[in-house]
Amino acid sequence: MNLAPYAVGRDGPFGPAEAAHLLRRAGFGAMPTERAAAVQAGLDATVERLVAPLFAAGAEGDEAARFAALGAGAAPNDELPALQGAWLGRMVHSRAPLAERLALFWHGHFATSIEKVRRGAAMWAQYELFRARGGGRFGELVGAVARDPAMVVWLDSESNEKTHPNENFSRELFELFTLGLSHYDEHDVKEAARCFTGWHLKDGRFWRNERAHDPARKRVLGRDGLQDGDEVIALAVEQPACAEFLGAKLLREFVTDAPSPEAVLEAAAALREERLELAPFLRRLLRSRLFFAAEQRRARIAAPVEWAVGLLRRTGSRVKWSALGRELGEMGQALFAPPNVKGWDGGRAWISSRTLLARGRFAASLAYGDPALGLAVDWDERLGAAAAGDGATLVAVLAERLVDGDLAASSRDELTAFADSADAGRGAERAARIAHLMLSAPEALLQ
Repeated sequence: MNLAPYAVGRDGPFGPAEAAHLLRRAGFGAMPTERAAAVQAGLDATVERLVAPLFAAGAEGDEAARFAALGAGAAPNDELPALQGAWLGRMVHSRAPLAERLALFWHGHFATSIEKVRRGAAMWAQYELFRARGGGRFGELVGAVARDPAMVVWLDSESNEKTHPNENFSRELFELFTLGLSHYDEHDVKEAARCFTGWHLKDGRFWRNERAHDPARKRVLGRDGLQDGDEVIALAVEQPACAEFLGAKLLREFVTDAPSPEAVLEAAAALREERLELAPFLRRLLRSRLFFAAEQRRARIAAPVEWAVGLLRRTGSRVKWSALGRELGEMGQALFAPPNVKGWDGGRAWISSRTLLARGRFAASLAYGDPALGLAVDWDERLGAAAAGDGATLVAVLAERLVDGDLAASSRDELTAFADSADAGRGAERAARIAHLMLSAPEALLQ
């Protein structure tokens, strides 16, 4: 069974490679010392440490909380670069990385853009909603999102009135949020839109405008007698297609870009057993045989945010956060500004000639330093004696720091030969050149 527990010893070890895989997928990666601590703690304890903070107040640590306060302070001024920078800083410094990873997943799932909402406070509040409720029951999250002011503006719910029903939210509720295509029809969309009439805003907050609501009974997804939007959400979430739709998306986020039909059905069954509650489902997923299968490791193209945040966490680098937000936009993932209602396509769509150039620029900036980005890594300090050691030692230490030690033998040999040559230079200059080349290797883009 795909989601059967991974039995350490019988199915394989839980060593540095397995810990690195877990910490990359359930967060943004970690330093070698953190990976070693995970191995020492063991698989079950490490998974619990990742999942438990989804509901634990204060688990993220003081530095991450400081960035959260910065974001809340910038939100009323509608400052997109400041909002992006605050979230990125929180990701880099959080001691609860899965909470941030899950919020990022929901941001793509319930894709909402400041370009239309035009209210930073509403966008930040939506992100905080994802953090606070992202590990809970899916139906409750959908209900909260349907009332979220940013979503109300984004999908034109303000114009949804009984005299002129607006179908934008009901259509996306079925197609993008709960069921996927082919599991509903146009009649369902129209009737569901009538159920959501009057779901408006007043003074920037959700408001049930009873004068605009159509109280007549409607037929949605084969069921008669529905009157209100909450009934539609509950009905959509209980459809068998919902667990399969959500299960496939979670597998693509945490396991593989191309989950098998069998894995999707098993994930759907597990979600139903957990009553579509995310935290217990993730406990099962993150300690499953499927998750630790050899073919899943370094098999996903890392999204720009997870890639850059992971590098910053591993190197302890400083950066100008708002500038980093702009760079990630060039890589194809601008926080708080997804490209459309479908969010980011992910997978191979992350890679194009333009986005690869942007990633290459960031890799060079990280390796050599970049005043515009505020990047300056002291390689002598980070690497210690290895910075002046032989080529094999330098490459090994950098590989552990930058790519969790996952470097193809051919790449390792080529980098070692270059590091031992006169062309590589000496000291920090040599380390920077090797780091740049390593970050340009194909495996560096895989998660």
